[in-house]
Amino acid sequence: MKELTIEITNNCCLNCIQCSTMAGEEKNSFMPLEDVKKFIKQFPNFEIVRYSGGEPFNHKEIIPILKYTKKQNKIVEILSCGIKGYKEIPEKIMNKISPYVDKIIFSMHGYDDTHDEIVTSDKQLIRHPPYWDFMIDSFDHARWAGINTSFETVLMKDNYNKLEEIARSVSLCNKIAREDWDSKKPFEEVTWHILRFVKQGRGKINPYENLNKKEIENFPKKVEELKEKYNLKITYTNSFEKNKCDCGSEKAVVTYNGKIISCSALKYMKKTDKKFACKNRI
Repeated sequence: MKELTIEITNNCCLNCIQCSTMAGEEKNSFMPLEDVKKFIKQFPNFEIVRYSGGEPFNHKEIIPILKYTKKQNKIVEILSCGIKGYKEIPEKIMNKISPYVDKIIFSMHGYDDTHDEIVTSDKQLIRHPPYWDFMIDSFDHARWAGINTSFETVLMKDNYNKLEEIARSVSLCNKIAREDWDSKKPFEEVTWHILRFVKQGRGKINPYENLNKKEIENFPKKVEELKEKYNLKITYTNSFEKNKCDCGSEKAVVTYNGKIISCSALKYMKKTDKKFACKNRI
């Protein structure tokens, strides 16, 4: 299915070391509802509309945006860090958006402290709330509201050796969600998607997080082992292997400032750049 991702804001209370948008609490771009409508109409054949940011839940018009999108018979997804106002996303909000959202994809970049270090750019974890706990609380609120969920990880140096911890956590979340599911909506297995670190945005400031050639080559084997061990559905981006890229054919991205690109990895590509970012990332 064709996917349209729209960054509706660059505002976020986190400071993730890999954030390509360079989102932050001081940023204040919020895409108006009318602009969102315009972009959805511009891509009428895209079945999935996915909202990202920044943190989409910080957008004051998030509910009208979701309502409109669902009325267009789209599959509606939200990419979320699971944090709003330095706390978990309230169950009340999840209940309000439940009729208009098919899935929320939460960011999980490690287990507990590893996750918190990555999302705060602070290895000392000084003066920071327990973001991991808040993210899991938001996951609970979503499933209680009858919203299907999944998790997404950006793979980098800081969490490459923590993959099993994440797999174990996602597997447990899947087990809990399946056992507690109480909704008229069909239950979907909680899955895990892994993205590759890109040296753009805040990632350009932290290039040491980039994986080396050996780590990338060993990655698919590690995934297969985790799939079997935890009976978990794990997917990852084409850039980890020499697979056919769907850039420009199955995906489109609208950045928070209204720029249309064919892949999130191309946010800062110039017209003079001849090669796709994935090819030159090692």
